[in-house]
Amino acid sequence: MSLLLPGLFLLGLLLGAVLWNLSEIGLGRGTAHLKPACVSCRSALSPTTWLPFYGFLTAYRCRSCRVEQPRLRFIWDGGVGLYFLLLGWKWDDSRQLVFSAVAAVPLLLILVIDIRGNVLYLNSIVFALVVATVLGFLDGPRGMGSAMVGLSAGIAIALAFFALSRWVFRSMSLKVSSIGIGDIYIAAAVGALVRGDGIVPALVFSVILGVIGSIALPLLSESSRHRATAYGPFLCLGGLLTLLR
Repeated sequence: MSLLLPGLFLLGLLLGAVLWNLSEIGLGRGTAHLKPACVSCRSALSPTTWLPFYGFLTAYRCRSCRVEQPRLRFIWDGGVGLYFLLLGWKWDDSRQLVFSAVAAVPLLLILVIDIRGNVLYLNSIVFALVVATVLGFLDGPRGMGSAMVGLSAGIAIALAFFALSRWVFRSMSLKVSSIGIGDIYIAAAVGALVRGDGIVPALVFSVILGVIGSIALPLLSESSRHRATAYGPFLCLGGLLTLLR
């Protein structure tokens, strides 16, 4: 156990760096050769950018134009590392730990893409559903059935919120979190990964976080005051918190 927690923290740091760069490339912000690129001159960054904290600061500045890259990356890497540390602290059962860690990966990928680009790629949803299917298969018929229940419940509840939000937002000019079609896909992925007994807590967490975010983000960012808060990241965060239950 003494080495497990530091090892999980390091794994989380490495995973955070990889997922950030994959989101960079997926959002079309990389080079033509699918390498992470500078935010200013679009030159390829040093290969050490695949290591945490921009390669432990070796790739934080572009070698061509010397511009510093976004500092949000440091928060992201540290946050993912801390999350995996919490998984190790929470789960004494090695099987449950592995299942939770694997289930977290597609949620983190969807999260970082949505946060950085405010978009959803269906291939990331497919990836999440494939992971959920494999984990369900490894857990036997009961695990597979629970994953399908979670998926179905996620879709049903998100559809209900989708219909309600459309009715509310057409009658009132409110700049708060709303449900869109993409959020239904995310809810399905979250439900499949947290399974039947986790979908309700995941959605409750996401609603609470969504309300907090809808209040806090306009206070912290002027651009957030002129658009409705995206709900997808809160769904992912709700799923990640549920994996820690």
